[in-house]
Amino acid sequence: MLLASSLALVTSGCTTTSSTDASALKISAGERVDLSRYTVATVVPFELSEKARKKDAQFGENFAANIAGRLKSDFGSIFQEVRWNQPLRQPHELIISGVIDSYEPGDPGLRFLLIGLGAANFNGKLVLKDGADQRELMSAPFSKLWAWGGLLGSIKTIDHMVSETAAAAAKTVAAQKQGGNK
Repeated sequence: MLLASSLALVTSGCTTTSSTDASALKISAGERVDLSRYTVATVVPFELSEKARKKDAQFGENFAANIAGRLKSDFGSIFQEVRWNQPLRQPHELIISGVIDSYEPGDPGLRFLLIGLGAANFNGKLVLKDGADQRELMSAPFSKLWAWGGLLGSIKTIDHMVSETAAAAAKTVAAQKQGGNK
């Protein structure tokens, strides 16, 4: 029981899968953007690198759906409407998309045996575009690596990493919509 409590404290303090508690991603292209004029947000499937597509061809759609769901449930009042998949390409529409460069689930069993074996990683870029002219407003990279060994290494999976990143992506959009990178 003591071990389980200690592990819960160690693993919960590192990251969160709660969108409202997540840290926003660091913006790389564009500075703080004013998203106040956007009333509709449309999340489209993320593009996948060839390597990521071989791991899971549907992952770009699933990841985007996760972000859309978080925007609706956790930040529902910041947009009049959160849409999925098909952009309207109209003024006042924000298109949320991105690229997945690496999606490697790794192997928790190998991580249990030795640090670094069976490492999981997930990285790419969140991109926000204007719906009418498709102009990129900002981008924010994300990168997750989990290679710890032993019990701690085997507990965290790629699903945790993806949930944490989707939470951070939703928080990034919400923070920019609410006036900055909070």
